[in-house]
Amino acid sequence: LMALFQATYGVVAHATGVTDILGLWPRNTPRAGHGTLSNYNLFAAYLALLWPLTVAVWWIRGMPLLGRLPWEMKLTGSLISGAVIAAAIFASTSRLGSTGALVGVLVGLLLWQRLHRQSRHERHAAWLPYLVLAAGLMAAAWYGLTPLAERLLGTGLHDARFQVGGVLLHEVPWTGYLHGIGLAGFESMYLQFKPSSYWNRWFDYAHTDLLQWWVEMGLVGLILLATVIVTLIRRVWLTPERIALYAGLAALAFIGLGDFSWHNPATQAVLALFIGVLLQPPRRRQRRRLAGSEGDPDRD
Repeated sequence: LMALFQATYGVVAHATGVTDILGLWPRNTPRAGHGTLSNYNLFAAYLALLWPLTVAVWWIRGMPLLGRLPWEMKLTGSLISGAVIAAAIFASTSRLGSTGALVGVLVGLLLWQRLHRQSRHERHAAWLPYLVLAAGLMAAAWYGLTPLAERLLGTGLHDARFQVGGVLLHEVPWTGYLHGIGLAGFESMYLQFKPSSYWNRWFDYAHTDLLQWWVEMGLVGLILLATVIVTLIRRVWLTPERIALYAGLAALAFIGLGDFSWHNPATQAVLALFIGVLLQPPRRRQRRRLAGSEGDPDRD
């Protein structure tokens, strides 16, 4: 619901030229859609994380209100949700956000195909995610891709995020990456190494969450991150709803290579829920159902 609200409000506000957010404060970037978030990159990353789940939630068995809907209404809801969020992501003009969203969808499609090979039940129809993706791209193209295309074509090594990354890699002592400088310490640390050409520009984030996590948390942080990744890999098992979580996580991980979306509290809350669910091992009852997915999926 929140993803659909953000997407709908972001597109409507952008299309109508509204200059404020909910009448409370000015829009930070009127040329781009960004919902109630002040930064369009954070807006795109938030929607990229939730885009696959917003499509899949219609097909989760036992979902309150949605689970008992007729198949035709589920398909309609899935298509509309996917199209609205896709239009909002591309209307944000966020380069990494839009690319990351497509990366997440690609991961979701690959996992969906694997699940489809494991189970021939109708609810795992192989064509469904492709239809939703096509609807989303059509909605984005109808709304307009020119601003995003212009930003993509204008991307080069002169981008500020490459400059910040270069400073972190070449100026910060190696001991900083060993013991870390402490969470939220980047902003103060960067002032010591900021190039003179950037004297009038302020950077509170490194525009790469992975590198910032490393320099702030050091070796301990890398071990924690590696532990989470290894556990996620060891506990991989596929269901329609978990595929949506894996896809959203892949999108956010890609965006984190060149942006600071992990620092957005709204995204952090969703990310914590995703990881909490995915780190749980499958229960015995679920293992039996997955092992017998070639048979009757409702036998439990």
